[in-house]
Amino acid sequence: MMDRLRALINEMQATEHATLDANTREWERAAAFSTFVIWAGSALLLFLIVAAAVMSSRDFREMQTQAWLRAGQNELSVRLQGEQEVGQLGEKIVGFLARYLNAQVGAMYFAGEEGHLSLVGAYAIPAQASDGSDQPHVVGGLTRQAMREKSVLTVSDVPPDYFPVTSGLGGSRPRHLVIAPTSADGVANAVLELGFFRCVSPHDLELLRRVAEPIGIALRTAQYRKKLALLLEETQQQAEELQAQQEELRVSNEELEEQSRALKESAVHLEAQQAELEQTNSQLAMQADALQAQKDNLERAQGELTLHSVELVRANQVKSEFLANMSHELRTPLNSALILAKLLADNTGGNLNAEQVQFAETIYGASTDLLTLINDILDLSKIEAGKIDLHLDKLSLLAMIEQLRRTFDPLAAQKGLLLETSLEDENDDVIVSDGQRLQQVLKNLVSNAVKFTESGTVRLAVDALKSADGVPLVRFRVTDSGVGITPEHHEVIFEAFRQALFAKAGQA
Repeated sequence: MMDRLRALINEMQATEHATLDANTREWERAAAFSTFVIWAGSALLLFLIVAAAVMSSRDFREMQTQAWLRAGQNELSVRLQGEQEVGQLGEKIVGFLARYLNAQVGAMYFAGEEGHLSLVGAYAIPAQASDGSDQPHVVGGLTRQAMREKSVLTVSDVPPDYFPVTSGLGGSRPRHLVIAPTSADGVANAVLELGFFRCVSPHDLELLRRVAEPIGIALRTAQYRKKLALLLEETQQQAEELQAQQEELRVSNEELEEQSRALKESAVHLEAQQAELEQTNSQLAMQADALQAQKDNLERAQGELTLHSVELVRANQVKSEFLANMSHELRTPLNSALILAKLLADNTGGNLNAEQVQFAETIYGASTDLLTLINDILDLSKIEAGKIDLHLDKLSLLAMIEQLRRTFDPLAAQKGLLLETSLEDENDDVIVSDGQRLQQVLKNLVSNAVKFTESGTVRLAVDALKSADGVPLVRFRVTDSGVGITPEHHEVIFEAFRQALFAKAGQA
């Protein structure tokens, strides 16, 4: 029994040892596999960490680059603001970009009206690079090619004879060159050249591409602003000349009118003398001896009358010739003002706002009316003879009132006046009249009302009336809040060349 127990125990021990050995080998394999998994996972985790760091670094550098590009664009936009000349803009642009991109030398060339590139800005350019004058000179080569292709050109290994970079301590040669064109609405108008000691990075070129359009638009705007200033100055000068000529014509007309009045008085005086002579002849009919003397006096008086008549005819002829010559001389500057006002009103460059275009159209309409008035001066002889022709046509009262309001609104606003217009029946606003002369009368009335009214309101009203026999009529009323005219002076206003201000307040 004991031997069997010992054998069974030994067998159990052998089985346990075998099981223990098997478990030990299994644990060792599991431990080896766990170690492999741990090291493989660590390696994979390290790789992922490194990849994430690389991607984060690249994204960070991209964000830094974008921020750098936006900062450059914003700072350049600030320098482009304001009313500046092309030379000032060129200096600011090339100076800012050279400092921002760490360039050692730079130049800006602008294409003028004839297409020639001229130097408008320089940064650290040697004195021999420019002749110091403002005259444009021909620039070609890569500069012209970059402008023609509208693309940025880069040049490496710049030759030794290129422009040097100098300072008080010495000098060297740029190693890399960038030529970048600028454009406005797809049309190249300037070229920027920058020289570097270092290699040019892609984000430097990207910045130059982004700022090409704003720079081109700013340069074109400065050029258009200069042209507009010259046109406005020329228009103002011609307007002043026209005003001076009008004043001279007015003075001459007053002098001629005074002479005509004096001649009329002389004619009346001569007629009175002739009547007296006839009475004297009738009284001295029975005196034969005195009759001959009276006849001689009468003949002398008739000779003087004939002489005065000839002088009157000559004066009228001189007046007509003078008016014709002066009207012809006034047409030349007025036609120039019409052309310039039409160019401004067309606004082909699109650089004027709606209010400025309306002002230009008002100037054009007023100049056209003035040209028509000058043409009427040439028909002065017909007017004096009572043979002037009227051109009757259908007129729209609403359109006429609107045109008068647009013409005098700026002048009334300048004096702080309120210009009001009213039409009694806008649905029935067609009349038959001479439009040009009716407008001239209304313009004179409204112009005088605005001119002699210091504050308050000027009003143009159109009323519908009927005559005693039922014929429809139209009444135009121009009223203002000016000083007014006393009743005893009402007849004076119908005299020629008479203007005055009266102290009594009231309506004109």
